Amino acid sequence: MTLKHFVWAAIIALAIFGAYATLRSLGYELDKKEKNNRYFPTKEVRKDMLDLWLDRLADFECQNCPDNFRHLDKNNLYSYGCLQFQKNTFYAEVRRYKLLPFTEDAELMNWIYDCQFQKSLARYMIQAGGFASARSHWYTSVVLRGLGYPPVPEN
Repeated sequence: MTLKHFVWAAIIALAIFGAYATLRSLGYELDKKEKNNRYFPTKEVRKDMLDLWLDRLADFECQNCPDNFRHLDKNNLYSYGCLQFQKNTFYAEVRRYKLLPFTEDAELMNWIYDCQFQKSLARYMIQAGGFASARSHWYTSVVLRGLGYPPVPEN
């Protein structure tokens, strides 16, 4: 092995070590038990039963809808996004749970189409109001379409 090969081997070893150290500092860990994660470390997000139920609710409410979807309901008001929140309900619930405390009402419309935010809001509503909240806000999906009630909240 020549000096040139030794230098290149050292550079490659340092690069690999640097990449590994960077991934570790960002919270990624190599899982030695699972072969799939051994070479491609991923940060796993674990979903609880309520998260899975909220995913199904989004499918029941608005399956394959575009991000900026809105629908004119029977009450002549628009419902927005993946969980079909109406504007007044969305504003009231965001304020009740103090989710965007420094946001003006006009700015809340920027959040109404965000599906992840809607699911977070729905989680707060269900954890506070349980089955009654799910039944009153998503009656058609929960009762008529057969989704069923959410699981007992864990938090």
